[in-house]
Amino acid sequence: MSSKAANGNHKSIVLRVLVVAVCLYLLVSVGTLYKEYESKRAELAEIEAQIKESQLNVDEMNDLLQNGTEKEIMEKELLRNGYSYPGVKIYKNID
Repeated sequence: MSSKAANGNHKSIVLRVLVVAVCLYLLVSVGTLYKEYESKRAELAEIEAQIKESQLNVDEMNDLLQNGTEKEIMEKELLRNGYSYPGVKIYKNID
């Protein structure tokens, strides 16, 4: 009888070790997935900021095209590309 008890006890220990190993594997997997999730969220926030900035530029250009004169449109594009009238200093926000 003692060999059956020892054999059953051995199986119980192996089962416990397997359960612990699976739990550790799952824990590491969840941690890795969470890091990837956070990385993708940060990337999404960057892309959304770029989209918002682009949309503001499009809205500004549409407003200028609808309400501005040809001269205003030309001046705006020239300033955007770094050109100006002689003697005028151009300051750029580098945020």
